[in-house]
Amino acid sequence: MSTLNNEIYAALIEFIEKNQNSIYRLAYSYVKSQDTALDMVQESIYKAIKAHNKIEDISSVKPWFYKILVNTCMDELRRSRRIIATAPEELPEEMEDCLSDKADYMVLHNALESLDTETKTVIVLRYFEDMKLTEIAKVLEENLNSVKSRLYRGLRSLKVQMKEGELSNVE
Repeated sequence: MSTLNNEIYAALIEFIEKNQNSIYRLAYSYVKSQDTALDMVQESIYKAIKAHNKIEDISSVKPWFYKILVNTCMDELRRSRRIIATAPEELPEEMEDCLSDKADYMVLHNALESLDTETKTVIVLRYFEDMKLTEIAKVLEENLNSVKSRLYRGLRSLKVQMKEGELSNVE
C-alpha cells in the first residue's frame, strides 16, 4: 500500500471510530430497527474498508462513507420493501435524550416520516449529521442546486407540519 493509501485508510478508520453513534443513528433513521441498523453499519464499514483505495482525497472520507451507508440502507429498504413507523418507546435511548419532550419528538418524527426519502435524506444529513450541502450533493450524486431545492422544500413542509402538529395538540 502506498503512503497516501495508508493515510486514507487511517483517516477512514478514525472517522468511523469517532462517528459511530452518528453513523448508527443515520442507519436507524432509514431502517427503523436496531438490529438492521447495526447490520447496515457493519455492511457499510466492510464495503468502505474493502474499497478505501477508491478515495482520492482524505477530505472526502466523510461524504464518501455516508454515500456508502445511505446506499446500503436504501438497498435494504428496496429489498425488504418495508416502511415502518416507529413508536417513541422503540427508539434508541440516545435519540430520546436529544429531545426532552416526547410530544415534540412525535410531531417532528411524523413530519420527517411524511417526507419523500430523498428530501428526508437531505434534511437528516444536513441537520442531524451536520454535513455541508456540497458534501450532501456528493453523497447523493446530485447537483448542488437540486440538493438546495430539496432542503428548502423539505424545510417548508416540515414547518407547516410542525405548526399543524402544535395546533392538533392544543385541541
